[in-house]
Amino acid sequence: MNSREIKSILKRCGVKPSRRLGQNFLINTQIIKREIDYAEITKKDVVLEVGGGLGCLTRALAERAKLVYTVEVDRRLAQFLQNHLSTFNNVEVINADFLKIDPPAFNKLVSNPPYSISAPLIFKIARLNFDKAVLTLQLEFALRLVASPGSKEYGRLSVSAQTYFNITILEIVDKKNFYPIPKVDSAIVLLTPKPAEIDEHLFSEVSRCLFTTPNRKVKYGLLLLFERLNLPKNHLLQLLNESPLSEKRSRHLTPDEVKKLTFWVEGILHERKENR
Repeated sequence: MNSREIKSILKRCGVKPSRRLGQNFLINTQIIKREIDYAEITKKDVVLEVGGGLGCLTRALAERAKLVYTVEVDRRLAQFLQNHLSTFNNVEVINADFLKIDPPAFNKLVSNPPYSISAPLIFKIARLNFDKAVLTLQLEFALRLVASPGSKEYGRLSVSAQTYFNITILEIVDKKNFYPIPKVDSAIVLLTPKPAEIDEHLFSEVSRCLFTTPNRKVKYGLLLLFERLNLPKNHLLQLLNESPLSEKRSRHLTPDEVKKLTFWVEGILHERKENR
């Protein structure tokens, strides 16, 4: 589809692209083909797409995959997809907010998701079971995913993403390939899940507290964590004495170091439970 065709379809659907919802439609079919190639889609794959939009990617996926689930929050676009893709018997349109549902089982995720849900999307799929994801995200956001400790872009998102995924930026996508044209370029990113072997909830709490004040020393983030967990100060002193990481600044912690701190806190929680 070109921008003129998209404008016509959106007008018929009564949809005005929302900047607040991050509705920017990828219109370059060659880039869509490369997304599918990156994901190595075959007739054995069950694919999830978040943000079906006007079905450009959905249709291309349906031609290669065994089954495609496309989730679209906008009721009008979901209805368009139902009609537009009615000739495919391997596409199921789900009219829902992806962040609020338990998606059906799938093994690959290929999507140009709304920019507005990028962060919660990453945190949500970290808890799901699949083989790989190919996502087109804002370039600035993609750079945060792969940022190194101590860099300007590095933060809780970087730590969480790198803990749960191997991440590769595959290519930069010029903003002119979207309608409406966004303010920034995008990037196609490959995410391959890796075993975290950690208490997800506790890891989330630890990383949240550490990166609430990323420029302060780790011990201040741990103090906040212990207050949230209602743990006594003597346990905090124990952790600070045992961990040489406490004097580092949070923004310099590697993902593995955040995991290590999580294991220490988990041990203290377990010890406290055993002594009750």
